[in-house]
Amino acid sequence: MQRKAQRESCLSVKVARGRNVRSVFLLGKPKEEKLIAEIKAEQEIYQDILMEDFDDTYKNLTLKVLMGMKWASEYCSNASWVMKVDDDVYVDLTNAVALLEGVTTTVKTMIGRPIRNSKPVRDTNRKWFVSKEHICHRIPRLYMRLRLLHVRRSTATVL
Repeated sequence: MQRKAQRESCLSVKVARGRNVRSVFLLGKPKEEKLIAEIKAEQEIYQDILMEDFDDTYKNLTLKVLMGMKWASEYCSNASWVMKVDDDVYVDLTNAVALLEGVTTTVKTMIGRPIRNSKPVRDTNRKWFVSKEHICHRIPRLYMRLRLLHVRRSTATVL
């Protein structure tokens, strides 16, 4: 189980450079009742799973991001930063905190990998396929790739 591996490795850090670190897993609701029961049992043990009522699919990743930002803005009022990480990315939280401590701006800030001058993928066999119904024009000249995203908590409240 991937969540167990993450809890036992990179997410085992609870304090990094003197700062409290809180990790949660964001999930859409599965269709199978047995799986829902298993997730609820896991949540009872670890208290680190947020689940909302939408299909947990690649196309719904935006809902997951917004769910996480909403939760962080409501329940992490003392947090300076919120970090969204894909489930196949492992993060050295001590290094991440050191990086973020070096960011001196107080304005609403997002740190991620910028993508410039990209075009929508129209090949239906590709993972990142986007239909013309979803995006009928070019993607904005600059956007953030969201495998790893650091957001000031003040920015999370706006999203």
